[in-house]
Amino acid sequence: MADSGSASITFRFPKSVLEELKEEADHKNISINALLNQIAASHIEWHARATKAGFITVRRVLLKRIFDNLTEEEIDKLAKTSAQEMKDVCLLMVRKHTQRSALEFMERWVRTSDFGYRHLVEDSLHTYIIQHDMGYKWSYYLSKLFSYVAEEVALFRPEISVGKDMVVLKIREK
Repeated sequence: MADSGSASITFRFPKSVLEELKEEADHKNISINALLNQIAASHIEWHARATKAGFITVRRVLLKRIFDNLTEEEIDKLAKTSAQEMKDVCLLMVRKHTQRSALEFMERWVRTSDFGYRHLVEDSLHTYIIQHDMGYKWSYYLSKLFSYVAEEVALFRPEISVGKDMVVLKIREK
């Protein structure tokens, strides 16, 4: 999200909410202002549109158990179906459909899911390292999903490596 300056506004919070915000800000070693900026950005970038795009909150352990009981062929079919819907989801969540917006959507989803990740950029090569701790079959699903999204919308051709709890995507920016 592009920053076009800043503005000030005053809010009132119940004392109990303000105390919780102070505790979280202290825990993260940031100011309450920085925390509230993160919360507002997260709301705008994800939460305000996620349910309209069909996302629900599900515990990781549930997804891991479901995926652990699926064959790779079943996972492949799920990934293909999800990828076919991705253009509409991307338009709803990011409001454009370009290589950049597809990558931005993916990064928002990974960040909101609280997966550990790093985004490294060297020249025009973007490397995303996603640590999810959900097992190999989730890695396999993500690799297929990202491959099918790239194929479905012809935006980019990723190089993907999978591990037990990690996926590495390398994408050359056009």
